[in-house]
Amino acid sequence: METSGTSDSWDFSKSPAEIHEQYLVPAVYAQVAIQLTHVAEIDSGFKVLDVGCGTGILARKAFEEVGFTGKVYGLDLDESMLAVASKAAPQVEWRQGDAADLPFEAETFDRVVSQFMLPAVKNRVGVTREMWRVLKPGGKLILAVWAALHQSPAFNILVRLTQEHAGFRAGAALSLPWELGFENKLSAILQSAGIKDATINHQKATARFPSPATVVESWVAHNPAVSSLIKERQYQRIYHAACDELEQYRVSTGGLVCSMDALVITARKP
Repeated sequence: METSGTSDSWDFSKSPAEIHEQYLVPAVYAQVAIQLTHVAEIDSGFKVLDVGCGTGILARKAFEEVGFTGKVYGLDLDESMLAVASKAAPQVEWRQGDAADLPFEAETFDRVVSQFMLPAVKNRVGVTREMWRVLKPGGKLILAVWAALHQSPAFNILVRLTQEHAGFRAGAALSLPWELGFENKLSAILQSAGIKDATINHQKATARFPSPATVVESWVAHNPAVSSLIKERQYQRIYHAACDELEQYRVSTGGLVCSMDALVITARKP
């Protein structure tokens, strides 16, 4: 999909990775990264791996904890995401690679962490097994996925309108990040990967966007998995309808505030 733009303040010359860093990280990803770092109990001197790191906010938060006596690695398949990450935090070791075939020896890391990567991969069991493989005995695996879509009502609106105006495939592509937001699905993956005694906890999170327009533009127009399935006229319908419906989440300070909860898996390797 090509678009000439719908918001006077929106810069359509930026890449999806740059949009992710500029809008999605401050809106909600940074908040969850702080929560995961706390759950992971990362300490100074630890060696930490962030799998599917994107632009690296979780790896950056982990580095704040390990200090210069530790080491943090961020791995992603998308080189454009890593380019943004390396500019933001050159002190982290960024690696381009496949989460299903991690380029590390077994039992390398004190902590392996990942936020919102698992729904996007095809071999979810294989990826989970790989993360477990590179974790040291006594180390902790911390994974986050978005909770079920109905627990992120603003985004449920966006998915519904996308399906209504652009069809089932586009709606399904947009809803993919929430696909694993059920404890039974996560438990099945963990069991198949050979991980026992994991806990799954509901984590409250609040997304904060400057406006309804930035929600639509960042999640639809700049989402490669979705935008390629939507024609310009369909996007315009989605944009205007979503901006109208999302107004219900506007707060007195002018921004948009809505719940966007997560499920957090914690497992310690024997």
